[in-house]
Amino acid sequence: MRIVNTFAPGGAADILARLAADHLSARSPAILRRDSRRRRRRDRVQFVAHAEPDGYNFVVTTLSLLAFAPVINPKIGYDPINDLINVAYLAGTPVAFVVSTAGNVTSLQDFIARGKASDEPLTYSSSGVGSNGHLIAEFFGRKTGIKVEHVPYKGRFPGLTDLIGGHLDFRRRPCRLHQV
Repeated sequence: MRIVNTFAPGGAADILARLAADHLSARSPAILRRDSRRRRRRDRVQFVAHAEPDGYNFVVTTLSLLAFAPVINPKIGYDPINDLINVAYLAGTPVAFVVSTAGNVTSLQDFIARGKASDEPLTYSSSGVGSNGHLIAEFFGRKTGIKVEHVPYKGRFPGLTDLIGGHLDFRRRPCRLHQV
């Protein structure tokens, strides 16, 4: 059995995929491998989508690669409806905004006011183009009338590091609203 993970190593989703793999390997006589090859996230989904449909290949992924990515890029290389079968829902996360203390923002209202007063867009990170974080932040910008600029990263932690360092204005992430 193979579990292909579409997330950067060390993040919450990677840990969840590892826990699921450990749980399955303890209960299954089949050999279990975690596959974290260095491929683009969508290529990992495509790998499983085109693998032999024998029930031994699984992918741990998100809504962004199953619903958003095929709409954004019709030539993505897989059809989530016909090439994949959902077998389990592992977890979900609430949506929150995290801001750098460098901007002296103490509330969401302060943040929106800062964005509306700025001639420059407020920068934010996500784990990639078409990800939940990307689309939610763009929706937030349009809904509030503030200009936002997307800075995509390969995983959550590099963007969080830049936020803490004051290089970004905010980040949509799964946690409570707080300052870093």
